[in-house]
Amino acid sequence: YAYNSAWVVAAGLVGQGAEPFPSSLSGRFLLFAWWFFSMVLMCMYTANLSAHLTLEGAEIPIHEMRDLLNQDEYGWGVIGDRNVESRLLNHVDAQYQKLVTNGQRLEDLGEGKR
Repeated sequence: YAYNSAWVVAAGLVGQGAEPFPSSLSGRFLLFAWWFFSMVLMCMYTANLSAHLTLEGAEIPIHEMRDLLNQDEYGWGVIGDRNVESRLLNHVDAQYQKLVTNGQRLEDLGEGKR
């Protein structure tokens, strides 16, 4: 039985059909486990390849705070009456204050997702 199971798995690996299929429960389970593993592996490969090809050229040109303040393409904001807003407004560096004054004041996080 092990020989038949191994033969079916090896034939499936190269894309060929094999006869006879395993008749024992252990052989069928081995075949099912191999095909399940193969499908998961192919799905992961396909998903990673498509994500890599899709996002390769989609780099955000913002690397530091000055880049964010000197561009008009992306919007930002802070949630009002929170600790982050008060700390940015009271910061010694004026650029941190500009993050609040130039950005949008949001009521909650859901407003920022829209």
